[in-house]
Amino acid sequence: MEDENRKNIDNTIYRTQEEVNKALGALYIDDKDLPDYSQYEGVTSYDDYDKLPGYRSLKQLVEEAGCEKGERVEFDFSSWNALETSDADSLRKRINGMQLVGRTIKDIRFISHVYDIDEVYLMDKLGFASERYLNRSLDWFPQLADIDDSYPYPLHIQMDDPVLIRFEDGDQYEIETSRAGVFNANMNSIPWDADGTMCWQNVNPSILLDFCIGGRIEDVTVNEWNLAENKERRIIADVTVKILKDEHIYNMVFESIYDDYMLLTVKNDDGFVIHCSFKKLLKSMYKNVKIY
Repeated sequence: MEDENRKNIDNTIYRTQEEVNKALGALYIDDKDLPDYSQYEGVTSYDDYDKLPGYRSLKQLVEEAGCEKGERVEFDFSSWNALETSDADSLRKRINGMQLVGRTIKDIRFISHVYDIDEVYLMDKLGFASERYLNRSLDWFPQLADIDDSYPYPLHIQMDDPVLIRFEDGDQYEIETSRAGVFNANMNSIPWDADGTMCWQNVNPSILLDFCIGGRIEDVTVNEWNLAENKERRIIADVTVKILKDEHIYNMVFESIYDDYMLLTVKNDDGFVIHCSFKKLLKSMYKNVKIY
């Protein structure tokens, strides 16, 4: 069922700052052309949103535009967690032994809930990022339903559980980190349809990251950094999977954030964070699941 979700999806992504600026410039409305904001009088917090005429919640938008979620199975992650390592050389040796370079990506799966895609977060991140969606003098808070389909959304993705990357040859790469400097990577040990350990799955990366599917793995690097308090000690900073697709480079950077979540950021080869359209984001979200 989830394979059907990739049909007729929005393919809009922004690979450079120039492309993002161009998209935002096309959406900008001059102050003299701003619509009547009288309907927002008295709206001083997100709790007042349901008072707005024509208000539609994120859940309603996802039910209209989102995708279907297949069945999930329970999985005991205790054996997976036992493979964690903080030794960069050990992790490199393990990953190199997987012979990932040269393989073609068939699909991607998030086992975890994605934490930074909820109503308040998106209104902050998308609405307040541009004057197109904010008139501060009127204390106007944007509705998600008012945001243009083409609005650029940066691909920073916070999760708890492993990310699965399936290859054309049938093998599956699995990676996860939740503590600074501690990583896990394995092959073919987690069911593709495994349920997560925390919360509920809400995003389908087959849609959100479809521009990586069909790409070839060019390199997988384990990067390190020095601790400020101990220059002699180096710890794992991130694991980066470099992908080549249609002459474009996409780097999937996995790192720990707040010593709690795993942060996946997708970047170009210059370090710029890839953005997708707001429409693409909505289409990647599963219907009929809980939304904060």
